[in-house]
Amino acid sequence: MNSNTTPDPRWGTRATVLWSAIVLMAFVLVQSLFFGWYVTTHSGESDIEQKIRELQYDGDVIAISTLLTTVLCIPMIFGIVHLKKGARLDDYLPMTIPPGNVLLRWLGFTAVFILASDALSLISGNPIVPDFMKQAYSSTDTKLLLWIALVVAAPAFEETFFRGFMVSGFSRSRLGLSGAVLVSAALWAIIHVQYDWYGVFTIFAFGLFLGAARVQTGSLATPMLIHAVANSFASFQAGLSN
Repeated sequence: MNSNTTPDPRWGTRATVLWSAIVLMAFVLVQSLFFGWYVTTHSGESDIEQKIRELQYDGDVIAISTLLTTVLCIPMIFGIVHLKKGARLDDYLPMTIPPGNVLLRWLGFTAVFILASDALSLISGNPIVPDFMKQAYSSTDTKLLLWIALVVAAPAFEETFFRGFMVSGFSRSRLGLSGAVLVSAALWAIIHVQYDWYGVFTIFAFGLFLGAARVQTGSLATPMLIHAVANSFASFQAGLSN
């Protein structure tokens, strides 16, 4: 019996897992290579181990490595999408801007999330501004570069990959949309190894929130905007704490 069903233009589950692993490996490789180069060119043989410990919290190193991974990995994701026959960028990365009232509603939800997160941090005895953010902000010589990395570059790459490529790809599997959002949020939290367990849990919860925004509005522009706003607020808090 003939079927007129149009084939799904997205990669299958196994291919999505494989391509996601490749992107993550590229992400780690780029940062590791830059970090290794920076250590060897900015330290003597006797203080390499000390320099490595210091650079983990160096705002300038974090900013440059974030910009590098964004510039290299986003085109990589675009290329992976185009490798799938019949696929379009809109199938993975729908960037249609939602109506203004929808965006304002989600920005209101974001403000509530941030306030609730800060309140929970106070109640549980955890710092509102993580030590990592304090050290990164105080150590950078170019605050503008760090802001660009955190407010523009990081949201662009992370939303393109986690809420874009991964959610779109895994949603066609048995996981469904909810499972895809859950898995992408968990993986996103795991790569933030610079934070303690409480920070990772907070990032996981925020990942679920971003995933919900992506699904409910049908646009990747919404979580990108939310992510940028949240990182702006976090950077502002880090600046006030120094």
